[in-house]
Amino acid sequence: MFVKVTAEGGLSLEERDNFRAFKLVVAGRRQDIERFRHALEGAIELADSDTAWVFEDMLRRRPEVAAHSDWQQRSVR
Repeated sequence: MFVKVTAEGGLSLEERDNFRAFKLVVAGRRQDIERFRHALEGAIELADSDTAWVFEDMLRRRPEVAAHSDWQQRSVR
């Protein structure tokens, strides 16, 4: 699965059933990292332009999976 961040800071969870891979994809420029840090606060922490911490709680609350008990049981445990 991967978290996709739009240039405007919007989030979506893509390929949500692929638990064998995980990545963050940001549609933006490295020099815009401060803008993305503010837009993603509380969901994803951007340590630098190569390192991100994605919060489990944010993943579980995403509308794509929040109501799916199977996904919640299989996910990030």
